[in-house]
Amino acid sequence: MTEEAFTRRVMAMRDQLWHVGRAMLWNDEDAADAVQDAMLQAWKKRRSLRDEDKFEAWFMRLFINRCRDMQRGQIRRREAVESAALWTEEATDMGAGEAQEALAALPDALRLPAVLFYVEGYSQKETARILGVSQEQVNTRLRQARRRMKRMLAEGGYFDE
Repeated sequence: MTEEAFTRRVMAMRDQLWHVGRAMLWNDEDAADAVQDAMLQAWKKRRSLRDEDKFEAWFMRLFINRCRDMQRGQIRRREAVESAALWTEEATDMGAGEAQEALAALPDALRLPAVLFYVEGYSQKETARILGVSQEQVNTRLRQARRRMKRMLAEGGYFDE
Protein backbone atom coordinates (compact mmCIF):
# COMPACT_ATOMS: atom_id res chain seq x y z
CA MET A 1 0.00 0.00 0.00
CA THR A 2 1.38 3.39 -0.93
CA GLU A 3 1.64 6.21 1.56
CA GLU A 4 -0.96 8.15 -0.42
CA ALA A 5 -3.44 5.25 -0.37
CA PHE A 6 -2.79 4.70 3.33
CA THR A 7 -3.40 8.37 4.15
CA ARG A 8 -6.52 8.49 1.99
CA ARG A 9 -8.03 5.46 3.73
CA VAL A 10 -7.25 6.77 7.22
CA MET A 11 -8.66 10.20 6.34
CA ALA A 12 -11.86 8.53 5.15
CA MET A 13 -12.19 7.13 8.68
CA ARG A 14 -11.35 10.33 10.56
CA ASP A 15 -14.89 11.15 11.77
CA GLN A 16 -15.40 7.61 13.00
CA LEU A 17 -11.97 7.62 14.68
CA TRP A 18 -12.70 10.96 16.30
CA HIS A 19 -15.99 9.76 17.77
CA VAL A 20 -14.53 6.50 19.05
CA GLY A 21 -11.50 8.30 20.47
CA ARG A 22 -13.62 10.91 22.25
CA ALA A 23 -15.94 8.24 23.63
CA MET A 24 -13.03 6.24 25.00
CA LEU A 25 -10.70 9.02 26.17
CA TRP A 26 -13.06 11.93 27.01
CA ASN A 27 -10.53 14.44 25.78
CA ASP A 28 -9.95 16.09 22.38
CA GLU A 29 -6.18 16.19 22.73
CA ASP A 30 -5.88 12.56 23.77
CA ALA A 31 -8.20 11.48 20.94
CA ALA A 32 -6.04 13.35 18.43
CA ASP A 33 -2.89 11.83 19.93
CA ALA A 34 -4.41 8.35 19.69
CA VAL A 35 -5.18 8.87 15.99
CA GLN A 36 -1.62 10.01 15.33
CA ASP A 37 -0.11 7.16 17.34
CA ALA A 38 -2.31 4.59 15.60
CA MET A 39 -1.37 6.01 12.20
CA LEU A 40 2.34 5.67 12.98
CA GLN A 41 1.91 2.18 14.35
CA ALA A 42 -0.25 1.10 11.40
CA TRP A 43 2.23 2.50 8.89
CA LYS A 44 5.04 0.54 10.55
CA LYS A 45 2.91 -2.63 10.61
CA ARG A 46 1.28 -2.21 7.20
CA ARG A 47 3.02 -5.28 5.79
CA SER A 48 1.24 -7.44 8.37
CA LEU A 49 -2.10 -6.57 6.73
CA ARG A 50 -2.79 -9.55 4.48
CA ASP A 51 -6.03 -8.34 2.90
CA GLU A 52 -6.23 -4.64 2.04
CA ASP A 53 -10.02 -4.96 1.85
CA LYS A 54 -9.95 -5.35 5.63
CA PHE A 55 -7.86 -2.22 6.20
CA GLU A 56 -10.59 -0.30 8.04
CA ALA A 57 -11.26 -3.11 10.54
CA TRP A 58 -7.52 -3.68 11.00
CA PHE A 59 -6.83 0.01 11.55
CA MET A 60 -9.80 0.42 13.90
CA ARG A 61 -8.52 -2.49 16.01
CA LEU A 62 -5.07 -0.82 16.24
CA PHE A 63 -6.74 2.47 17.12
CA ILE A 64 -8.96 0.97 19.82
CA ASN A 65 -5.98 -0.83 21.31
CA ARG A 66 -4.06 2.46 21.38
CA CYS A 67 -7.01 4.15 23.11
CA ARG A 68 -7.07 1.34 25.68
CA ASP A 69 -3.36 1.81 26.30
CA MET A 70 -3.98 5.51 26.82
CA GLN A 71 -6.89 4.78 29.16
CA ARG A 72 -4.61 2.61 31.27
CA GLY A 73 -2.16 5.51 31.32
CA GLN A 74 -4.93 7.87 32.40
CA ILE A 75 -5.91 5.50 35.18
CA ARG A 76 -2.29 5.21 36.32
CA ARG A 77 -1.92 9.00 36.25
CA ARG A 78 -5.18 9.43 38.18
CA GLU A 79 -4.07 6.81 40.71
CA ALA A 80 -0.72 8.55 40.97
CA VAL A 81 -2.40 11.88 41.63
CA GLU A 82 -4.44 10.17 44.32
CA SER A 83 -1.22 8.62 45.64
CA ALA A 84 0.40 12.03 45.57
CA ALA A 85 -2.49 13.28 47.66
CA LEU A 86 -1.82 10.47 50.10
CA TRP A 87 1.87 11.31 50.32
CA THR A 88 0.81 13.44 53.22
CA GLU A 89 -1.84 12.14 55.54
CA GLU A 90 -3.60 15.49 55.61
CA ALA A 91 -4.90 15.26 52.03
CA THR A 92 -8.64 15.58 52.25
CA ASP A 93 -10.05 18.15 49.86
CA MET A 94 -7.28 18.33 47.30
CA GLY A 95 -8.37 18.31 43.67
CA ALA A 96 -6.56 16.21 41.08
CA GLY A 97 -5.85 19.29 38.97
CA GLU A 98 -3.98 21.00 41.77
CA ALA A 99 -1.88 17.90 42.44
CA GLN A 100 -1.06 17.61 38.73
CA GLU A 101 -0.06 21.27 38.64
CA ALA A 102 2.16 20.80 41.69
CA LEU A 103 3.77 17.73 40.12
CA ALA A 104 4.31 19.59 36.85
CA ALA A 105 5.92 22.50 38.72
CA LEU A 106 8.65 20.32 40.20
CA PRO A 107 12.11 20.54 38.62
CA ASP A 108 12.99 17.62 36.33
CA ALA A 109 15.33 16.09 38.90
CA LEU A 110 12.35 15.63 41.25
CA ARG A 111 9.49 15.30 38.78
CA LEU A 112 11.01 12.46 36.72
CA PRO A 113 11.51 10.05 39.62
CA ALA A 114 8.07 10.96 41.00
CA VAL A 115 6.39 10.29 37.66
CA LEU A 116 8.27 7.04 37.10
CA PHE A 117 7.58 5.78 40.62
CA TYR A 118 4.09 7.11 41.40
CA VAL A 119 2.55 7.49 37.94
CA GLU A 120 4.17 4.77 35.88
CA GLY A 121 4.48 2.31 38.76
CA TYR A 122 8.18 1.52 38.47
CA SER A 123 9.95 0.34 41.61
CA GLN A 124 12.61 2.55 43.17
CA LYS A 125 15.25 0.16 41.84
CA GLU A 126 13.83 0.34 38.29
CA THR A 127 13.51 4.12 38.54
CA ALA A 128 17.16 4.35 39.59
CA ARG A 129 18.23 2.21 36.64
CA ILE A 130 16.18 4.27 34.17
CA LEU A 131 17.55 7.57 35.48
CA GLY A 132 21.09 6.30 35.93
CA VAL A 133 21.26 7.21 39.61
CA SER A 134 21.48 5.21 42.83
CA GLN A 135 18.41 3.89 44.59
CA GLU A 136 19.29 6.12 47.54
CA GLN A 137 19.19 9.16 45.25
CA VAL A 138 15.76 8.10 44.00
CA ASN A 139 14.54 7.74 47.58
CA THR A 140 15.92 11.19 48.45
CA ARG A 141 14.38 12.79 45.36
CA LEU A 142 11.00 11.21 46.05
CA ARG A 143 11.11 12.54 49.61
CA GLN A 144 12.05 16.02 48.32
CA ALA A 145 9.27 15.85 45.71
CA ARG A 146 6.70 14.99 48.38
CA ARG A 147 7.89 17.87 50.58
CA ARG A 148 7.83 20.40 47.75
CA MET A 149 4.42 19.26 46.58
CA LYS A 150 3.10 19.49 50.11
CA ARG A 151 4.50 23.02 50.40
CA MET A 152 3.01 24.08 47.04
CA LEU A 153 -0.35 22.59 47.92
CA ALA A 154 -0.25 24.18 51.38
CA GLU A 155 0.23 27.56 49.71
CA GLY A 156 -2.90 26.77 47.71
CA GLY A 157 -4.80 26.07 50.92
CA TYR A 158 -4.89 22.28 50.66
CA PHE A 159 -2.71 21.43 53.66
CA ASP A 160 -1.79 22.89 57.00
CA GLU A 161 2.00 23.11 56.98
